[in-house]
Amino acid sequence: MIQDMMSGGASVEDALDLWASGLRSAKERIAPLFTQNLLQLLRAPSLTF
Repeated sequence: MIQDMMSGGASVEDALDLWASGLRSAKERIAPLFTQNLLQLLRAPSLTF
């Protein structure tokens, strides 16, 4: 599919499918950053010396 896109032969649907797949992959990778535990850690008072 990427080869078709580079040669100009890919359809709009193929391009959108590839783009959506990339967004889903990115969402899966960043989702753990927004868990409740991380939010509690970020809200914890910092230690100052």
